[in-house]
Amino acid sequence: MKTTKVFLRNSTCKKQIKITSEKKPEIQNKNIEKWQEMLNLIIDICEAVSCLIMKIKSNDMLILLKNNNRDKFKLEDKQKDKIKLYSENVLGNDHILEISNSIKEKNQKNNLKGSNNINYYLGLPLKWPDGEFFGTLCVLDNKERKIKPAHLNLIKTIRSHIEAQLNLLIKNALLKEKTRRDYLTNLWDRGYIVRFLENEVIKTRKNNTQLSLLLGDIDNFIEINDKYGHKKGDKILQEISKIMKNQSRDIDYIGRYGGEEFIYLLPNTSLEKAYNLAEKIRKKVQAKNFIPETKEVNVTISFGVTSYKKDDNTAKIIKRANNLLEKAQKSGMNVCIKG
Repeated sequence: MKTTKVFLRNSTCKKQIKITSEKKPEIQNKNIEKWQEMLNLIIDICEAVSCLIMKIKSNDMLILLKNNNRDKFKLEDKQKDKIKLYSENVLGNDHILEISNSIKEKNQKNNLKGSNNINYYLGLPLKWPDGEFFGTLCVLDNKERKIKPAHLNLIKTIRSHIEAQLNLLIKNALLKEKTRRDYLTNLWDRGYIVRFLENEVIKTRKNNTQLSLLLGDIDNFIEINDKYGHKKGDKILQEISKIMKNQSRDIDYIGRYGGEEFIYLLPNTSLEKAYNLAEKIRKKVQAKNFIPETKEVNVTISFGVTSYKKDDNTAKIIKRANNLLEKAQKSGMNVCIKG
């Protein structure tokens, strides 16, 4: 899994906090409702004044949720900043942090003092199932205190319930994604790759950025299938898919457009760079021996390469790429043509 190292502001952190570059699923309303009940339970049993869930967003931490019972005050901005610092310490050191009396802290800049007299902080890390940090579970109080062992065990149990729901969110997202993937190549299926293209066209038009597209077709694939059988043909499709995926960036989309056709979306990419990528893939396919037991099989692929032009829509881009692909195959195959 690719990760990006992000330095949060707390210089006392022993570790760099890693935030995944892989997209995580959105928190659902039903999760919020359940977590709200859990926060309220913590407040009732621990008799504290506030309980929060802090969530990492980009390189910041924001309050995702707070209890809605017995909470008669609002956190001041400067207190929110201090809570962020404490939470960053929790994640940076991957530990439970308890501050019994923030006003007595050596570094007075880090105390929680305000008109509502928030003085006590307890923070526990929350994690996604892959170990990446989600945020923190925090308990606040307006008096000096020490958490009771039984109360801490309750909070740990509630943390486990929250993390179990994060795990379920991931599993459901993976299952949903699996239904959008081509069963053989694990690339996006035609319906979803076209949907991605529609979204990228809208973004490109709105932001005045670049968008390129490769449409590829394995040359003479029907003849290869007829001669060596469908199992060998399937293996070739899978291997070419791997070659494409190995060249992709996080922002790219690759799909199986038809039987032996592939579509490759390249956001923020010029026509020239897209053409160079197509050439790189073409050469790698040509150089690979897909059927080791025979030396006479020469598998090649051709590409039509195009970029977004003013007033383009999804249909126009695909049609232009397809015309270029047909031209490439008619010109002798194993060719990339741009336009």
